Amino acid sequence: MVREALEAGIKASYLLVDTWFTNEPFIKTMTGCDVGIDVIGMLKDVKQQYW
Repeated sequence: MVREALEAGIKASYLLVDTWFTNEPFIKTMTGCDVGIDVIGMLKDVKQQYW
């Protein structure tokens, strides 16, 4: 859906998501070569860290 919005001409510098979408595979996909958009997301109260 994010890729479709960007292809439709919507300009975005970053993607703001809730805890439901803040996980490593999703972040890697959004920041990777095919989408290339920064992600800001809330984290659950766990000890995992994503870099």
